[in-house]
Amino acid sequence: MKKKIAILLPNLDFENIANNFCYKLLKNNFDIKIYKIVNNTNIYSFKYIIFKIILFLEKIYIKRIIFRKKIKVVYIKKIDEIFNDRSKNFDIFINLTNNKIQKKHINLRKILYYSLSCYNEDSSHLMGITEVLNKNNYTYCSIERKINNGKSTYYQGLNETLNSFLLNKLELLQNNFNQLYDVLNNPNIDLFKSKINNINKNKNKNKINLWKLLNFFIIKLSLTIFRKDQKWNVYFENNLKKKFFPKYNPKKATEIKNIKGMYLGDPFLFKNDNVNYLFAEEYDINKKKGHIVSFQLSKYNNTYIRQGTILKEKFHLSFPFVFRDNKKIYMIPESNEKKDIRLYECLEFPHTWKLKKVLIKNIKALDTIIFKKNKLWFLITSTTTDTSYPTNRINIFYSTNGLLTEKWIRSKSPISYFNKENARNAGLIKLKNKFFRINQISSFNVYGHKIQINKILDINKDKYKEKKLKEISISYFNKKKILGTHHLSINNDFIAYDLKY
Repeated sequence: MKKKIAILLPNLDFENIANNFCYKLLKNNFDIKIYKIVNNTNIYSFKYIIFKIILFLEKIYIKRIIFRKKIKVVYIKKIDEIFNDRSKNFDIFINLTNNKIQKKHINLRKILYYSLSCYNEDSSHLMGITEVLNKNNYTYCSIERKINNGKSTYYQGLNETLNSFLLNKLELLQNNFNQLYDVLNNPNIDLFKSKINNINKNKNKNKINLWKLLNFFIIKLSLTIFRKDQKWNVYFENNLKKKFFPKYNPKKATEIKNIKGMYLGDPFLFKNDNVNYLFAEEYDINKKKGHIVSFQLSKYNNTYIRQGTILKEKFHLSFPFVFRDNKKIYMIPESNEKKDIRLYECLEFPHTWKLKKVLIKNIKALDTIIFKKNKLWFLITSTTTDTSYPTNRINIFYSTNGLLTEKWIRSKSPISYFNKENARNAGLIKLKNKFFRINQISSFNVYGHKIQINKILDINKDKYKEKKLKEISISYFNKKKILGTHHLSINNDFIAYDLKY
């Protein structure tokens, strides 16, 4: 039986995202009634006007358009009208506005109640703004749930703070709606807790002032005018001491030189016939597209031989995850632009590859890793939506039909449904029968700032658990400031990583 849902829409600049959320529910056969409060009293403060101008200018330069889906809306004067009309039955009420639900409303209807909220004392049109001005690494938000006894529980989430008022607010709202949709679509998901962590609960009390605004835009304007292209470089060093979680030591490492107009990233080590190879993404700056290259490494003198491009498509490729199964060698590169997860088989190592199977279709997946454990294949990836910025939510799929199948099942583990700070993969290390997932960690306006190593403690169809072991970062090398590192690969002979200048 369909759950009946009543939704109160916001009256904001970004209501098109809310409209699209409602349209998605309607399209997926939810029984919903949509309301909006008619508000003829507009209060325009000086702060409100300033931010309206800022957002207008950002819309011109960013050109991020989200088309609003048409939905049928019932207009009301106040929230009481929804609850007083006993002829309108509903099981769930979703409040997407600043109007607070009162105890009398809950007493009138024995329903499940959801609302979105952000940790910001400013009004709704400023949410996600102070985090940008204060250069916070993350913007926190939550979904509140009330049951019919009036008690509240919360799901708390976070997003990487983007260096744009417009984009940060869009991402904040979009990810909240994605999470709320998952909760409605799968009632068995339950990550709601009675309390919010104190670190996230502290509201942002820093006041927005004119000087802070001017400083923000002056810096942003100067970076736009005097922009210096940031490039990644790949290094590898000998692993004679068999250290699997080392600190970087670029002084003892060999840099693989970038070709003019290109740069390398996402290095993967792979050993075949007792010879070490390094696979990496090579990004063409002019074409704004990546392809896969390989290098043969020597463990005696830390030298390398470039073997050239080994896989190229009409679309962007990166993150060449190479592995072996039943004496065959496969690769899963990132093909997010194609909206699928592809498996390539090596016909002649390492130069010739062919598409063997599209494992998952209609998915915007980033940086996929795959491995076999307890007779099951597990695929861990990060996904985004068409309207979302780069990332991220971690997703876990499994197969009971072997590797070469299209029947990949999404895990019921709660981690497979919600955003996480460490959602985007940065490699995989296998040590005997143990697996260690590596992930990226970004900071404000810095993609791929550092990496984190996690030990996978448990993984099955319904559960995933990992433990953070350590973080790795580097700030300076050869008197140059290092902006980030976002990939690590280790075997018994070598350590490989990338650095961004």
